[in-house]
Amino acid sequence: MFPDLAMRRLNVIVIALVAVFGQSSSHGADKLIGLHSAPAVSQSLPWIAREAGVFRKYNLDFDLVYIQAAAAAAAALISGDAEVGLTGGIGIVRAYLQGIQDFVFIGANKNILTHSIVARPEIKRPQDLKGKRLGVFRFGSNNHYSALQTADRSSLFG
Repeated sequence: MFPDLAMRRLNVIVIALVAVFGQSSSHGADKLIGLHSAPAVSQSLPWIAREAGVFRKYNLDFDLVYIQAAAAAAAALISGDAEVGLTGGIGIVRAYLQGIQDFVFIGANKNILTHSIVARPEIKRPQDLKGKRLGVFRFGSNNHYSALQTADRSSLFG
């Protein structure tokens, strides 16, 4: 079942990119710069499509760029350095709330937090984290938001 779901998502991404940026095969390939902001499975579909030659098949010259944070990815999109991005929602939503309303959401590839907490063996459940330190990649990032949600729902703060 998973490969079918992944292929459907991949097809949706490619069809959307072709619809927005594609040309007929009689013209040269369009140059398209896409970005992703996390080395995560949830952001792997453009990389898989590129490696499988899907963009070449539809005559798209596609460069995939890794930008380490959703806020920096949003800045690259705002400045025009990239045309399309697969990022966490935090950077885009924050930019939108600050008045930059030029973004268009084509779709989302997940609607739940899919983060994991990696801990020592004695930590068996979220409540075991009470009074412990929790590390996140970056304040304001999606994993920071996920940690806050876990802490809030697990009554870790009181």
